[in-house]
Amino acid sequence: MGENLEVIREDLLENEKGSEKVKVTITGEHTRPGREQESHTETTRSEVAGILRRAKGGVILLEYEEALEEGVDIVTFNRVKTKPSSLEISRKGSVDTELVWKEGEDQDTEYKTPYGQMKMHTHTERYQTYQLEKGKRIIAEAEYSVRMNGMEMSKALIRLDIRCLDDH
Repeated sequence: MGENLEVIREDLLENEKGSEKVKVTITGEHTRPGREQESHTETTRSEVAGILRRAKGGVILLEYEEALEEGVDIVTFNRVKTKPSSLEISRKGSVDTELVWKEGEDQDTEYKTPYGQMKMHTHTERYQTYQLEKGKRIIAEAEYSVRMNGMEMSKALIRLDIRCLDDH
């Protein structure tokens, strides 16, 4: 998977003409396990500028940088590939990992952060992508479960809400 995303990066840099400026809202929700009164949902939301490119077969290619914390110069470079059947994210920088969400499938990966490295296992329960506003708005979202170092951590949701800023 990583090799495919590298090719995407080179292709984007070579052909700026076919790219679109976008605003990306990334929402993450993690519900920790426990009895009903003990469960806790944590929601994170960030907005970043990015570059989008459309490929054959409904594939969307997206790149953006994300700060580890607001006001800190440590960033992660993200390469995203949305397909009708899956979402792939490669993260390099302050966080290094490659994630794939495909409905009904499991994935094992290494998740490296400035605070340490962990083994992460995900199971994707649901994945959907939508194109709205005549393709000027794209939403990709996945619901999945997370295990870190063999322990159940959370039920999670990732949602990318991509809004094209260019007038085409």
